[in-house]
Amino acid sequence: MVLFVHKKNNRALIVSARDMTRSERKRYEKNKSSISRASSYEEIGEFWDSHDLSEYWAKTKPVEFEIDIKSEVTYYPVEGKLSARIVRIAKRKGVSPGTLLNLWLQERVRKESKRPTA
Repeated sequence: MVLFVHKKNNRALIVSARDMTRSERKRYEKNKSSISRASSYEEIGEFWDSHDLSEYWAKTKPVEFEIDIKSEVTYYPVEGKLSARIVRIAKRKGVSPGTLLNLWLQERVRKESKRPTA
């Protein structure tokens, strides 16, 4: 499952991605992707690994859904020069510094979680 933001330049900024739960898989099993013409989730993934969503905006349709976001804020000190670099990178990517840091940290924690413990 992928959550993305449709940016003004017709590009998609992926905010979050995760494997679907068993119940989500059952719910979407009937409605495979009409854009990729894929018959499995693996094929859908392979299709989108090699295609850009901005090429298919005209084939998409608006949907409504509810998101129950429960966020908790924790503050950590960041060195001033490092913070300035993060702000510059975030501006270049078109996201907030907080979003950028959360994406980076999620990726790193996911990698660290897969590493064997000593």
